[in-house]
Amino acid sequence: MINFNDIHSLITLESLEIKAPDAFKELLSMEVEHRKLLLAWLNGMSSSPIGRGYADIEIDKEDAVSSALKTSYFIEFTSERVRGNHVRHFMTYQQIFDFFNDRENQRKKVQSNVYALRRISKDKAYIKDIKERGEGWAISRVKFLSEKLKASNDD
Repeated sequence: MINFNDIHSLITLESLEIKAPDAFKELLSMEVEHRKLLLAWLNGMSSSPIGRGYADIEIDKEDAVSSALKTSYFIEFTSERVRGNHVRHFMTYQQIFDFFNDRENQRKKVQSNVYALRRISKDKAYIKDIKERGEGWAISRVKFLSEKLKASNDD
């Protein structure tokens, strides 16, 4: 467990190696842009795409990087609408605390949310196919794909 009262400077990869070895290992396994963004969030900063002017740091393709942190590494963060559809991302104190002290539960929670959103997206695509092509086409398509899956699993 990491005690935030012991941290009197910016959180860096080097400081994590000593104070939070598990977090250090996780950050070390990330791509550079993911690590850079997560370190900024862990230091209480917010992020947005370049040229927006309403976050502490601006990163090229920030939406893709933050999305990858959520969908690949299952890191919880907050999105706050700033203007219209423009959003800035950051981690709350509780999310930072959970990242350091309750990582497994945070990972499970985010993973569950990510899979639920994927399921909703896939269901929308199924409904669109059923509306466009009919229920019979959808049933025969599922049967065809099921047979194809069985054939690919045979030895």
